[in-house]
Amino acid sequence: MVSPFRRHQQMTRALQSGASLALTSPQDAPPEPRPDTEAGREYAALRVALHEDSRSASIWGKRSCRPPARRPHHQGEIS
Repeated sequence: MVSPFRRHQQMTRALQSGASLALTSPQDAPPEPRPDTEAGREYAALRVALHEDSRSASIWGKRSCRPPARRPHHQGEIS
């Protein structure tokens, strides 16, 4: 993962060098491959895997799935 500073630095250097593709937007992305090709099937499989990974990550991010927090032990408590 690139830090925002590094991303800005790279973009600034690209603009200074005269690169025409320094600012790209999602609209400039290539189209998805057709599903009837091998590349399209691989792309679909990767999207499914990404969806499953993001769904499992969101489940683990919930507070109910986390282990309980340890409470500090106080000297005055009687167990």
